[in-house]
Amino acid sequence: MINSSGTKLRLVDELRKPDRDLKTRTKTLEAVERDYILQTLEQTGWKVGGKNSASEILGLDRSTLRARMRKFNIQKT
Repeated sequence: MINSSGTKLRLVDELRKPDRDLKTRTKTLEAVERDYILQTLEQTGWKVGGKNSASEILGLDRSTLRARMRKFNIQKT
């Protein structure tokens, strides 16, 4: 629904031009997912399953998290 008291619509927020350096800062979806999984594993002390585990925080089944760890070659060092 559009609500306007006049004949012209005005933007509430200012539109910004795209950042020129956006291409150099972007990551692939896989890279973002891998980084987030790693960060969560480190935060939980590499606890994959159970209460307060990485799989619980990420909202994944333990087996799904393990499969993604294999896919991204994530191993505790």
